[in-house]
Formats: sequence, C-alpha cells, structure tokens
Amino acid sequence: MDINVLLTALETKSAAEFDVWLIKHEKELSNFLYRLSGPDLHGMDFDRIFFSSIAKSAAYNSFKASGSTAEPFIFFVEMVSVAAERLALIQIDSMLLTLLAHVPENAARYRLEALSEFSQVEDVSKDYFTKLPVVLALLAKAQLIGEEANYRSLIDILVFFIEKARKAFNKLGKSGYITCLNERCSDPELIAAYPILEHPVIRAMITGEELFSVETVTVLRDRLEPSESIKIIFHQLNSEYYAHREINHPAGNWWGYDNRTILGEVLRRGRTDFRKSYGEITTDDKVLLYCFFNMKKHFYTSYAVFELILPSLKTFFNNTDYKPIMIDLGCGPMTSGLALADLIKTTTGNALSFTYIGVDIAPAMLRRAKTFEVSDIFSESTFYYHENWNDIDFGVLYAVAGKNNPVLINASYLFASDSLLPADLAIFVADITKFWDHVYFVFQNPDNDIRNTKYLEFKSLVQHHRLTENTETIRYKTVSSESNEKVYYEILEIMR
Repeated sequence: MDINVLLTALETKSAAEFDVWLIKHEKELSNFLYRLSGPDLHGMDFDRIFFSSIAKSAAYNSFKASGSTAEPFIFFVEMVSVAAERLALIQIDSMLLTLLAHVPENAARYRLEALSEFSQVEDVSKDYFTKLPVVLALLAKAQLIGEEANYRSLIDILVFFIEKARKAFNKLGKSGYITCLNERCSDPELIAAYPILEHPVIRAMITGEELFSVETVTVLRDRLEPSESIKIIFHQLNSEYYAHREINHPAGNWWGYDNRTILGEVLRRGRTDFRKSYGEITTDDKVLLYCFFNMKKHFYTSYAVFELILPSLKTFFNNTDYKPIMIDLGCGPMTSGLALADLIKTTTGNALSFTYIGVDIAPAMLRRAKTFEVSDIFSESTFYYHENWNDIDFGVLYAVAGKNNPVLINASYLFASDSLLPADLAIFVADITKFWDHVYFVFQNPDNDIRNTKYLEFKSLVQHHRLTENTETIRYKTVSSESNEKVYYEILEIMR
C-alpha cells in the first residue's frame, strides 16, 4: 500500500466500488497509515493532497447527498480521524467533523472536537482555563461510547492539552498560570466530574512525581484481529450482553443507570470488587459488563505480550513432550489463558494442551472463566480454579503436571491491588521453584498504570533474570472499529 494507490481509488471509484475496495484493503490501509509518522505525512502533503481527494471523491459526495453510507466508508473516516489526531492537522478538522457528524455516534468525533477546541486559542490568559472543562466533557463522551473503554487515546489528548498550555504560558513568561492550571486540574469537584484527571500519567504531570517506567518505544506491529475461535467467544458475550433484560445499550440505560455510572462507579474502570453486587446488579452481571467493556482490550494486550516471548518458549508450547503449566494470578475470566491458547493455535495450528491454574478472589470471575474451557483452542487441558493461591496444592499439581514442564506465572493488574502483600507473593513464587526448574514470571499492565511500587518490592525479594521489558502500543480490531492500548510488560526468569 502507498498513498498513490489510495488516491487512485478515491479519485476513480464509485461510492459502491470504493466500499468494496475498502473491505478488501482496510487492514492494509490501517497498517500503512499507522507506520507513517507525522513528519512523513506532512512531507508528502498528506493534509492537502489526501483531503482534497476525499472532498472530490464519489464516496464523499454520495455521503453528503444521502447523509448515510455503508459501514466500510464509516470505518475509513474513523481511520482518517485517528491520523488527524496524531498529526494534529487542525486546519482540516472541520471537514472531518462534517463527515463524522453524520455517521453513527462515535468516539473519534468527540476526540477530534476536543482537539479542535484547544487548537483555537485567542486569549492565552483565559482560553486554556475556559476550554479545560469543555475538552474534559468531550473526552468523557468519547470514553463512554462503544464496547471499549479506550482510555489511552484520551489520556494522550489531555497530555497534549496540558503540554500546549504550558508552552504557551512559558512563552508569555506567565509561569504563575501553570500553577493555576495545576490547581484547576486538582480541583476535587472537577476530578469528581471527570475521573480521567485521576489517571497516574495526568497526576504525575500535575504533581511532578516520577513514574516507574521505561522509555516508550514505538513498535510498528500490524493490527491484531480475532481468530475465528475468539470471534465465537466475543460474539457469544455480545449476544448475552445485548439480550440481557436490564440492558438497553442503544438507549444508554443499564438497570436505570447511565454509562458514566456503569463505567465509573459500578466497574470502577475495571477495578471494582467483583465479589460485591451494586444495588440490583449482581456479581455475575458485573462480570458480564466487564467482559463487554474491558475484556477485549486485555485479551489483545496479553496476546501481544505472549507473542513476544513465544520464540524463546516455543519449544515448550509446541512440543508433545511438554504440557506447560500456567498459573494465572488475578485471572478474571481467563483472559490471558485465552490469549495464550489462541496465539499457540494461530501460530502453530495446534490447540494448546496445558495445565491451567486460575486464581481470582471473585467467584463470579471463576464461574465465567469455566465457561470458556470448551473452546476449540484448548486440547486435553486440565483446569483448576482457586480464590487464594495458598489453596494450590503443589504436591498434587506436581504429581499431575510433572517435573519437566515449564511454569508460566502471569500477573495482569495484580500489583494494583490494595490487599496484595509483595512478600507473600515472593514466598509463593519461591515455593514454585522448589518443584520446577523452568519458571517464568510475566508482568503486564494494560492501562499503563506504571506507578507501582509493589512490583518493584516484589522483584527485590525474588532471585530473577530479566529477559525483557518495554512499553508498546497495541492496535486491534474487534467488531467494526479500531482501538489501541498501551501496555507495559516485563518478563522474568525466576531463579532458585
């Protein structure tokens, strides 16, 4: 794919032909746009040539005339809007907003509106302060739409806003305005209205605290898409969600609550206590909501992390002489187990045969995990579930699983737990090395919530060799739209 191929398609094809072309090439187009940096696109006059071609295209004119169009063109517009966000091509946002205003309500439109708001600053001393709540409201709307709580894109835009405001204040020599902006972003009432201000990345910018992190590295990975087996699982979850008698997603009504309440108070951005109901919303209902709003992005970040370590562990995972053991701490609905099994089947053609031990304090999560055991991505696998890792009987597991099999300990979100004691976890991991020779620890944090001293404490208490660490952006497509998530990961080999 190159820009000329796209321009030719825009300029020569009818609206119907362009939709057919998009269906065939949209993933290739998405990867092409993602690989080009802002300077690359500016260098080829992307903003002038490309958007001029859109405006003249039969597909766009058909769209303007009818006010509606086929789904492929809608997705194309969303891809373009994401590129516009990255390039900050504010001058042409008006045309994009015209396009987006007529497609079904989507997060891309609100993100672009937020960018447009703070691009038009006339009075530096006032506008950044008056526009802050407007931008926050638009980002809140964007975050509340669709299946995915695509927080990271919104964080990036808010970071852009704060950085741009600070540069403008410094240019005028008004350092006091920076203090005022920090105070405004720390206002308890504003934070209560817009919880995005509580995100660790934003708090670190405001307070000046250092984050435990590694330098972000842009990895040009192709967009991930669900296999046929995972499509079945996601479809079943979506069907159950939409069929629920208390859920009216199109109307924005869940047991009489709105989306903000569901995401912010009921799910608490995925960190709720799934052992407790919320009013008439049962623990099983909460898990269903979690699966709809959060599970898919966690699946893809886990898939991407496992894909990075597979080459070094492929001997274990694609060898009939071994039956790997996965101890999934904070397993939820077995998201990481599904990701690993799907990766193995996709890359080797074989269903995964392993011993899976899922540990989660919430019985409702374990009940949901058990429903996925029947998927064809598993073969001759054994599943155990516990609410506490101390309930695992290593003697029995050793007898069942054998000594020579590798052990993969997976921890996703675990170190954000208030109740976690790193010393107890270190003892648990050390006990595993008494039985098995090959023990690996995979730490991943899909939300990039990397201010995590408990993980550092845990590492200081175990003998280990770090195999790799990184921060990477994972792009994926579940149904019709594309999303991205940043994941910080670290992989340790645990030593005796």
